[in-house]
Amino acid sequence: MGQYYKFINKTRMEESQISLPFNFGVPWAKSLECYDDEQIKAMFRFVVKHNEGWQDDDELVAVGDYGTVITDSHSETEPTSFSWENYVPARVSPKKVDDFT
Repeated sequence: MGQYYKFINKTRMEESQISLPFNFGVPWAKSLECYDDEQIKAMFRFVVKHNEGWQDDDELVAVGDYGTVITDSHSETEPTSFSWENYVPARVSPKKVDDFT
């Protein structure tokens, strides 16, 4: 059974609340450790794109409920595109966090 991950913007100290098309519309992702690097990069891109005020150069992490932290590796290579990236979630403000763990 995999971990559940929440996306955190450490620069802004905010937790993403948008619905994610790669996990049935809920705001957290399941079992990121099972995805390849290109898929994870695409997930981070999606979260940045759809969270108001979030920027590509912000420090982003996905924090699992067992404590695993996956970082967003900013890649200069041409990104792989996934069909779910065309999904447009409802606008939801990120939740402020005091600590990302």
